[in-house]
Amino acid sequence: MKIARISWSGRELWAEFADGVAYETGGPNGSQARGAELGPIDQAKLLAPMEPHNKIVALMGNWSGRNGREGSGLWIKPNNCVIPTGANIRWPKALKEEHAPSFEAELAVIIGKTAKDVSVEDAKNYIFGFTITNDVTAFGVLKEDTVAAQTFRFKIYDDFMPMGPWIETDFDPKGREIRGIVNGETKQKANFDNMAFDIYETLSWASSVMTLNVGDVISMGTPPGFVEMARGDVVRCEIDGIGAIENRLV
Repeated sequence: MKIARISWSGRELWAEFADGVAYETGGPNGSQARGAELGPIDQAKLLAPMEPHNKIVALMGNWSGRNGREGSGLWIKPNNCVIPTGANIRWPKALKEEHAPSFEAELAVIIGKTAKDVSVEDAKNYIFGFTITNDVTAFGVLKEDTVAAQTFRFKIYDDFMPMGPWIETDFDPKGREIRGIVNGETKQKANFDNMAFDIYETLSWASSVMTLNVGDVISMGTPPGFVEMARGDVVRCEIDGIGAIENRLV
């Protein structure tokens, strides 16, 4: 089932997309019963599928082997970064031209019920669905800020987290592929079976550190192949079984 956050006739609401039609429904924190028919989905303006009060838990090093770790590096990406598919990624005024941002195609997990100290075995019961993120990153900033441990400026500029196009509730990442494409050229291509820590291990690990609230997002890290972008580049992040998001750097 596809659950989208949309703008419709001046209202922001959650909708189910089915057979080309949008129906009013609840989001992760509401009833998923199909409500009133709104109309054709092509008349809906897609918003990012999260609400402003929710947080994004992002990962580092989830495609580079376990290396004796309990889990991937965790940090919080603020919601000022979030934009929907189709929106422009605006080059920050404070970002130097030589510090061009990179794209990072990622799978994201949407939390379906409050999670704290959840076991790996029980983690699947806390998942509402899945979406796609692009964890835009200005690695060049680290040349000035020295190391990631001293700053997350390189990760948290406005527009640095395109997300969407919707939440897919009937998705299993096992054996699925993710692709990152720049101007039609595939730069990233990987299978989720190659993640160092899978979605259940990661949800359990994150919930041992912090409470995960309904609607929160865990972005699962990016595979190798990401590259710097230039102004005007169009980046497309695709996941089989969910869809794609596409954004231009301006």
